[in-house]
Amino acid sequence: MEANAAASNLGQATQNIYQAVVDELYEQSVLDNGQPQEFRLFDREICGGLDTSMLFGMVEDAGMSREQFDQIISLEIIPKVSDSRGNGGYLLYAERQVRTVKNLQDSGRYTTAELRHIVSKWNEKIDWSLEVVPYDREGGVEFDLYQGHIEREIEDLKRHIGSLERGHSPNLDATIRQLNEQLDGFEKTSAWMRRYSTETLPEKVKARVSRALFRLRWVNEIVRISDAEKFRSAIMQGFSPEVAFSSYESDFIGGNFQPARIDWHCTLIEFQRSRSYGARFPLRTPDFDLSEEGLELRAVLSPEEYGRVFDRWQAGELLREAQRLGRELWHPPSLSANTLICPECSTIFPRTAAKRRYCSDKCRSRAKQKRWRDRDPERARQTIARYWSNSYPEE
Repeated sequence: MEANAAASNLGQATQNIYQAVVDELYEQSVLDNGQPQEFRLFDREICGGLDTSMLFGMVEDAGMSREQFDQIISLEIIPKVSDSRGNGGYLLYAERQVRTVKNLQDSGRYTTAELRHIVSKWNEKIDWSLEVVPYDREGGVEFDLYQGHIEREIEDLKRHIGSLERGHSPNLDATIRQLNEQLDGFEKTSAWMRRYSTETLPEKVKARVSRALFRLRWVNEIVRISDAEKFRSAIMQGFSPEVAFSSYESDFIGGNFQPARIDWHCTLIEFQRSRSYGARFPLRTPDFDLSEEGLELRAVLSPEEYGRVFDRWQAGELLREAQRLGRELWHPPSLSANTLICPECSTIFPRTAAKRRYCSDKCRSRAKQKRWRDRDPERARQTIARYWSNSYPEE
């Protein structure tokens, strides 16, 4: 009991610190710019403002020649994106990707095709993170935007709770109870906001909503940065993009990523999915690669060193999973562009909507629950919800 109370107090203290930091950012940006700062590192709607010349200017200090940069761009290792009006350009986060590709290219370990695959998987990871809350449209009324956020949270929580209740088991009772507490908090906020009309909003209400929206945007962007940076760190350490970790440590924004244990079942399912689309590359770790020819060490090791590598990456579990999948690991059925493998249960299903990623609401909810559990308390959606249930704006 005392340990739980101490953990709760530490989590609350951490949350208070981050809230103070965010509030300071809010106040400083209003002071400097007359309005709150928006981040939008992954927002396609502002990609038109970042062209090739500007992107090179952002990465030139990394020791990259214009020739190498032009090669990376011409080979479409870093793809252009388009906004809803058809304007092309790059995400602000593309700067980070260009720098990473340069380092990987300089290592001599990767072909152009594999680099293109890595960035594609990276962008897929970013797209999945954006499922948390989409970006607001630019220039909208802040009250309406925040109200839209709250209503989406309510809808999503109701769907998630319903899915958990349909597959109910006793070990989910605490999770369902927490989610219902969150739902209650958001519904209180929603009821409070329905008392007002945007045409007659008191200035005090506008200010509270503006600060609340800034906090929510900031936390959501940190979640996206954290997800993307953990991916980047794993790649830079020598892992394939398909490698999934069941436990790891990282800092506030995903840096200093320290893998502790690999989930080889999920890893090989994702590796199989990549191969079904034609991405036929070795499965890589910092110490060895796995291909159809077998396990290939990256350096000559003594028996003792080999044993440590074998234990560190649970190579026995990897080989058992590979043997279980057999020939289908290396030669999975080819999938059409409108077919997906559910990353949660491995079911093959047709894509009926552009943003559909899971075969069912049950798998979608299960995957979202894992994402919540993976995040630190101050960045988790659960903490955001608890915060707003306790301190939603009031007149």
